[in-house]
Order: sequence, then structure tokens, then C-alpha cells
Amino acid sequence: FTCRHLNIGCAPDVLTMSMTHTGELGYVMYIPSEFALHVLDSIEEAGKDLGVKHCGYYEMHAVRIEKFYALWGQDLDSKSTLYECGRAFRVKLESTNSSSRDIDFIGRDAFIRQKKEGIKKILVMLLLDAADHDVEVDQWPWGGEPIFRDGTYAGRVTTSAYGYTLGRHVCLGFIHNYGENREEMPFDSKWVHNGSYEIEIGGLRFSADVKLNSPVLPPSISTQKSGTNYRHSD
Repeated sequence: FTCRHLNIGCAPDVLTMSMTHTGELGYVMYIPSEFALHVLDSIEEAGKDLGVKHCGYYEMHAVRIEKFYALWGQDLDSKSTLYECGRAFRVKLESTNSSSRDIDFIGRDAFIRQKKEGIKKILVMLLLDAADHDVEVDQWPWGGEPIFRDGTYAGRVTTSAYGYTLGRHVCLGFIHNYGENREEMPFDSKWVHNGSYEIEIGGLRFSADVKLNSPVLPPSISTQKSGTNYRHSD
């Protein structure tokens, strides 16, 4: 989560950030459009002896879902709050200097209020049971599938992909605690973990394990220490 301006080939002052949307070690670059192809050619030339290759969008998609990286516009939108998507730890309420004081920002009062009142939906990771869902035979989830908790509808899948290091399908989605009259009720992490979950795909329900944090991946997977865990406050 640091950045600097780099000269790449003949392209000056390319804003380069040490962060990725996949959880792997890497960089995001903001390149002026007139230099885009030149920068791409320069990186390919510099990396050809290192085996640098292009990767497809769906490959990046699968990698970020496996690490519980939510994507704006697909998993999250303007109606998702920081507590609901596990990003409350990124909010700074007070200054850290000697004259400590509150930091004002749009939505601050609502943020504090939701912390006191509790949340009524939360983004979770659901790992399909590999013994129940056969990737060679059963339909794959693509997003929009219903999520059931203890046999009751609780929400929908937002995005999904096959987790190659986990060996099973991974789904992200929001779950809700609906009351008898379909009103949304507040809940905590204990309520989430105490439920039994299923995802309905093509009219069939498959059991799934729920996660509030990213699972531990094999040690051979290189990840950013500061960005790997998708943390929720329990």
C-alpha cells in the first residue's frame, strides 16, 4: 500500500502502487493512454527471460475470490457499508498525532451508529462441499444463486469461481437474518457460524462451509502480508 512515480521506458511519471486485486505480490499502474502500449512492450521485453506472461480476466477473478477479495460493482456497491463487507478496520476515526481529535468524513455518524446497533447483512465466503458438489458433473455457480441457512432463504451469491488451491468452488455473497415477517434482524458472527448453509444451483442444493475470513492457503502461494486476510470483526 505504498506508491511512487516511475519512469518506464520513455513513459515519465507512471503512478505505480504496491497493491493488486488478486492478493498476489504485484503492482497497479496508472499509465497515460498515449504511453499504454509502449509501457506494455517495455515490461514484456524486460520480463521475457523471467517467463512473464499474460493472464486472463477469469484467472484473476478466480484468484481474488479464493482470497476473499470483494470487487466493487460485482460484490459491493454504494449500499454496502464497511461493517457489512468486513472493511471497518480501514476506517480512521481519530487523528494519531499528539493533539488527538476526531476525523470528520461523510457517513461518520452512520458508521458509528451501525457499530452500536449491529448489522443486518454481511458478506461471507461459502466453500462448496467437494464431496457433495462434483465439478465434473454438477452445474457450476456463476452468481445470483440463492443461499439458504438452516433451510431458510438468507441471500444470494454475488460472484463465484473455482478455487484451484482449495480444490472446490468458492462463492461470495451477502446473507441476511430475516424475521418471521421478512424484516431484517441484527446478528453477530456467532449467528453466522452456527448456521448450516446450502447454495441452490440449477434447482439442486449443495452444502457449503461458511467463512468470515479468507482461508489459509498453501505456503507456496505468495501473498501480500498487509492485504491477504479479509478480516471481519468478531
